Amino acid sequence: MEFDHVQHTLVCFSENDEATRLVRELCSCARNLVFHDASSPSHSAPGSSGGSSVLDGEGSGNDSLQLSVAFTVDDTTQSVSEKTQCVASAGSIASVRSATGSQSAKILSSVVGVTTELEVLTGRYMNSPHLLYPHIEGLVGEAFRILRGFIELPSEQWAAVVTSGPSDAQRLALITLEHMCYHIYNVSKVVGVRRLIACAPNEVRLLVPVTFFIEFLQTHERVGGDLKYENKRWCMEYVFLAWLSLLVYTPFALSSLWRNPDGGATTLQVRLLRLAMHYLGLSTKARDAAAIVLSTLFARPDVSDAEVSRFMAHCARTLNAGSSRAKPPLVKRASPEKETFGGASSTSAGESTLTTDRDHDQHTTTAGPVHDLFDDVDELLSPQVSQPEEAPIPPPLDGEEPDVSSAPQSLNDHGQIGVLTVLKQMLKRMSRDDLAPHLTRLSSCILDNPWLTTSSACRKLRAACIGRLAVHLLPSQSYSQRYRRRLRKLMESAPDPEEPEPEVGNFVMDPRVEVVVEQLLGTLVDVDIRVRWASAKSIGRISVKLPMYLNDQIIDHVLQIVQSQYDAARAAFTKGEAAVHGGCLAIAEIIRGGFLHPHMLARVLNCVVLTLGFDVWRGKGSAGTAVRDASCYICWAIVRNFTSSLIQPSHLIPMSKALVNMALFDISINCRRAACAALQELVGRVGNVAHGLDLIVMADYYTVSNRRNAFVNVSYEVSKLGFYTLSMIDNVMKTKLHHPDLTTRQYAAVALGRMALALVDSPNSQLVTRNGRPVYLEIVEHCLATVASTTLGMMHGSLCALTQVLAGLLQHGDLIADQFPSISQVPVLFERKRLFRLKGGIIIRQSVCSLIKYICRIAHRTPSLSLSSDELEVYTIILKDGVRNFTIDVQVSAVEAMHDLFNVMCATHAAKATALLQQILRGIRSKTDHVAARRGYALALGAITEPMCAGNYEEVIGVLCEEVLTNLDYPDIRDAQTRQHSLISLASLMDLCVKLPLSCSLVEHLVSCLEHACFDSEIDSRGDVGSWVREVAIEIIAYILHLKQSSVHLDAQYALLERVTPDHLVRLVNSLVGVCLEPLDHTRARATFLFSHIFGGAFRFNVEWIWNRVFYGARYEFEVARRGTFPVSCMDTLSAVEHVTRCLAHQDPPPQVNGSSGPFSISERGGAGSRRRPLGVRPSSDVDSDMDTDTDSDSSLSIDSDESPRQFPTQEAPADPQCVPQATTAAAASCCHERFFEECVILASHEAPVLSAIAHNINWHVVHAFDLQELLLTLTSESMDSWDTTPRAQGNVSLRLPGYSLSPLCVEHFMWLLHLPSFSFVVVRALFQVLGGMAVQQTWKQRSLEQVVTDFLRSQHNAPVRAPTGEWTQMHELLLRYVMEVYRTAIKAKNAKLCTRVVGAARLFVSHHLVDVPHELVELLAAEARAASNYPYLKGVFKCLQAAYEATPERRTARVALRSMLGFLCHQYPTLRSFAHASMEAILSNCDWGPSSDTLGAALAMLQDCVADKGGACPVVMQRLLALLKL
Repeated sequence: MEFDHVQHTLVCFSENDEATRLVRELCSCARNLVFHDASSPSHSAPGSSGGSSVLDGEGSGNDSLQLSVAFTVDDTTQSVSEKTQCVASAGSIASVRSATGSQSAKILSSVVGVTTELEVLTGRYMNSPHLLYPHIEGLVGEAFRILRGFIELPSEQWAAVVTSGPSDAQRLALITLEHMCYHIYNVSKVVGVRRLIACAPNEVRLLVPVTFFIEFLQTHERVGGDLKYENKRWCMEYVFLAWLSLLVYTPFALSSLWRNPDGGATTLQVRLLRLAMHYLGLSTKARDAAAIVLSTLFARPDVSDAEVSRFMAHCARTLNAGSSRAKPPLVKRASPEKETFGGASSTSAGESTLTTDRDHDQHTTTAGPVHDLFDDVDELLSPQVSQPEEAPIPPPLDGEEPDVSSAPQSLNDHGQIGVLTVLKQMLKRMSRDDLAPHLTRLSSCILDNPWLTTSSACRKLRAACIGRLAVHLLPSQSYSQRYRRRLRKLMESAPDPEEPEPEVGNFVMDPRVEVVVEQLLGTLVDVDIRVRWASAKSIGRISVKLPMYLNDQIIDHVLQIVQSQYDAARAAFTKGEAAVHGGCLAIAEIIRGGFLHPHMLARVLNCVVLTLGFDVWRGKGSAGTAVRDASCYICWAIVRNFTSSLIQPSHLIPMSKALVNMALFDISINCRRAACAALQELVGRVGNVAHGLDLIVMADYYTVSNRRNAFVNVSYEVSKLGFYTLSMIDNVMKTKLHHPDLTTRQYAAVALGRMALALVDSPNSQLVTRNGRPVYLEIVEHCLATVASTTLGMMHGSLCALTQVLAGLLQHGDLIADQFPSISQVPVLFERKRLFRLKGGIIIRQSVCSLIKYICRIAHRTPSLSLSSDELEVYTIILKDGVRNFTIDVQVSAVEAMHDLFNVMCATHAAKATALLQQILRGIRSKTDHVAARRGYALALGAITEPMCAGNYEEVIGVLCEEVLTNLDYPDIRDAQTRQHSLISLASLMDLCVKLPLSCSLVEHLVSCLEHACFDSEIDSRGDVGSWVREVAIEIIAYILHLKQSSVHLDAQYALLERVTPDHLVRLVNSLVGVCLEPLDHTRARATFLFSHIFGGAFRFNVEWIWNRVFYGARYEFEVARRGTFPVSCMDTLSAVEHVTRCLAHQDPPPQVNGSSGPFSISERGGAGSRRRPLGVRPSSDVDSDMDTDTDSDSSLSIDSDESPRQFPTQEAPADPQCVPQATTAAAASCCHERFFEECVILASHEAPVLSAIAHNINWHVVHAFDLQELLLTLTSESMDSWDTTPRAQGNVSLRLPGYSLSPLCVEHFMWLLHLPSFSFVVVRALFQVLGGMAVQQTWKQRSLEQVVTDFLRSQHNAPVRAPTGEWTQMHELLLRYVMEVYRTAIKAKNAKLCTRVVGAARLFVSHHLVDVPHELVELLAAEARAASNYPYLKGVFKCLQAAYEATPERRTARVALRSMLGFLCHQYPTLRSFAHASMEAILSNCDWGPSSDTLGAALAMLQDCVADKGGACPVVMQRLLALLKL
């Protein structure tokens, strides 16, 4: 089993270099956009000069930044040094080279794309944030420096950017800044805001500019929206507020940093308070950052206690009132003419420049709390402070205080969330001494207000707040008598017993703590899991300050809550999971701190053993996952805090067994992993666990991650230990065998069968027993008692368990002899009681078919067991119905069972078996039955046994081949799965009859069937369903070639191959090559994989792999690749081609190859041999992966092209000496061509060496480019051979090995087959399909498929090749010949699709000057342009005519092409007329073949008339145009 999650286990920041590159590119583009657009002269103040900024009341000349601006986008490596300082003046920035609008748009697209890539990259480390901690500065440091440079620009410049509209030039800079902040936010999501913000600039001089900027963001909402980019203003607010929370830590008094320039009483502290409170009522992330700002501000020593008290009073009103307003009043914004920068306004005191409504697509305003914040702002601030008329932040609207007692409560609780977030941060960050004066107000604010809320976020924050409040109310010193493990000396033999410290008797507790604990115990049963977690954490914090006897009381109460949910009579939890989960979390938090007295340990362990099995099924899911996970948390905490002497065996054994059951059989991956973690702690710290070390090796974090592996494989290994077997079997039978989930029942049944019979095949044949009786008999009796239940889960689980027990006893049938009659009657019972008609009858029918399979199999293998005639008759009826079923899974199970039924019937009732076979043959011959039945009949023919093949195999093979060949001819029964099933049955019969001879006509019929199947291209609503047929066909071809290879290597005699001629083999290989070059990825990948291993070395293929791949999803490619060969170096394909060309020229007979074959060693040009080693073995030395000698090399046989048309010489006539390769007889005799055939023994022809070289090189490139060897080394045989336990419709199972589906790689090597007469046509036909049909977007070595084809044909343009008829010609002439032949054939057959593909490929050949342009081709295109009506085809014809017109040097051909293209101007399709008009204007404008400029001008004017004409006069204008151009 392959564990995909192992690949995502992160141990280091492996993408640091990629992240650095992306960050540099992002910052470079951002600097280009931000500082160029922000400094646009049209938005600069007329009198601004130098670097002075109006942001500071005091001069800022000495505090300004020096900014390095990147001038180009390509400079992605330039970064600004942290120590560099320079002045960002208007004059220096204005000197930056400006970019055009299109360039800026491209830069912005690059910014957005890089931001997305960085988001994905950092998101991978969400569960491992510690890996990013050392790299935070590199990820966000440069971004913060850009933000710092931006806010220190003159205020007019950054204000123009912030207020820019969608059509303004500065809009790009605004979007860039938002995405920069979005990048910072993405990093903060992973590492946390406080750890990230430590990397922001923290100069004191930045506090005021950042404050001004945030105030400006408050008063100016984003103007309009962008079609392509999201509104990320909230990111900018969040980042700058988080930055402000760092700057507020300044050690200087706030009053010394800024004073009101107008002499007003507004201070920097007031501005910060107003600024942060604005965001408390919003629903964005800015609310969290504002809470941090306020908590940091109140923790400063220069903030008076009176201001904190007034803020808490405001919080109390907000919490008490709730959301009392239905709609907040909107505050009018100041017009741009009345605004001044820095928050000052020229409006009157009665007007406001603030609004609380945000962009509707990003921000949600609250119904009441925001208004309350500004209504109470005068009271919140110092009463002596009067707001001046031109204060930086004007006062809110005047209004009366709302009557919260009578106001209806709204569902919008954002105001409460904001206030609670601030209180939580204050309780968390402020010291005890700072909070001491305000504890009374805090207590009344949080505890006394009778506010209710439906928001789980409010309840969670309130639970966290009251827990931290209780910590401040309790004494500062820890009075808890924490149980601690004493330190022992290493050589100490008898350590003192470990006991808790004595209790403290003079402990006095504040009464408010009791209220807090009472409320927290109430929230432990909250419906929201986050609230329960917060309550448990708060209880854990409080327990630190409480004496142990009080902690015992808390634990006792929690245990009572948990136990009240348990029904002792039913031995299960029957109520909800909230109370049990909350109680387990609270107990775990207390124990984690060591605050549980040992005398309470027994009660806790008894409770844990119960909760480890908590499972309440609701709807379609389990509600007990969180409870079981929390129970593992308790076990983990107990083991870490208590010694082994305190954990008695009476608790250790049940706990260890429960953890083992949970680690192996829980349906949740998190629970299985949590149980493994607790089990490892138990084994490591207690040490008395039975088989502990073996357990933690077998069941660890990775092995239990896959549910099937945990259920089936790991449980089997653990059951061999013996100690846990009975508890595992009991747990599976009680909780999993009849589980509501189908897959869980199937896995549980497999696990039961394997565990109960784990040692039955051992040398001593041991059986798991209980009180001397085998446990498997208990399983059988339980299943027989429940199999007739009307509940689907009970019925299906029992059937599956019976099936698996029989499967485990196939070799020991006597052990089940007493129960076998009852088991054999189960299918009869289902048929007679019509239980298949109940709900879930499809599942039951499939399970009964599987049970019949093993009943027949064990009866056939055990002489003492037998089946009666009545039972066989009922089995036959059930399986016949299953074969005709509409569900493919039932059909597969029925066919598998029918094979074993045939075995039993052949031994006892041979006539009935023959009659059943004839009935199936009649069914598939019939054209009137429904498609599903014929599909099942085709599959059932593969179930016949060897005794039945003696007299029927030729008839059955003929029927199957006929079905594949003729199924497409009958629309009523046309079905791709029928043809696929016919081929699967054909493969099974060939494997069964491998020693039986086939007649010559049947061999020809078989080869024609496989050829036809390899080009099955049926398409329906499901897609390319013909690919299902093609995949099975190439696998059958691989099997035949495997038999041929084995007959040579192993000297095996296969009568099946006696009449298979070399011509048949060539045809089969041709079909395989055709699939290797098709456009569909997964089919091409499998075909290329099989070809590369068939001709690349030793190859073994098993027919069962086809069945297992199609119906069970098996991946046999791992086994084939591991048993294959590992090419160490690349072969020289050109050398093999030269050898084949010489052999074909001199008609050398192919050498005879004996049965033995040594290692393949083909000499390369440099003389080095090509060595191979098995894929599963590492090479001893590294291999140069850049070696590539088989592509892009010029042939030494290339000849200069002849200008005159070349005649095709016949084989009998003397060949043209320029076409036939010249070689002396001595050279031909000494070419040592036998060396090419040492491994390529399948085809005894001259062309075999090229096939071998191609296969070798494809394997070499895939192995080295995709590190295939490392992949195979990490896989075990078990992970490669396992598949689903039950049949399931798989469709296409993609090849799991990378590289073989890469189209440019495959085509690059298969193009050499153009030199082989037997394979050239199939290559050209595939080129028509991939070049003129489906677009392939893959690249190989930065080359597309089109580039690969053109490069090869250009390099082999004049190479001599032999046509299939025996004639010698050159490559380009052969290519043109195929184009003409296929095009004529397609036109004659009226195949518009093929015509379109040929024309598209021909256009490519002509436009790249790979073939000459014959006049005959242009005439055909012109005729088709007049006769065809298919739009894609006509457009392709026009493009091909245009390419021919531009490429041909002959005047006559060009005139025909031009005349035909002009005819499109009067075509019935308007789009074709428009397309032709645009193209013809360009053609006539560049015309250089005779017409004068006046003539061309008149022709262009007529073109306009043709396009604009709508009255039917176009033919007349067309005739005038042709006459004018003398066409």
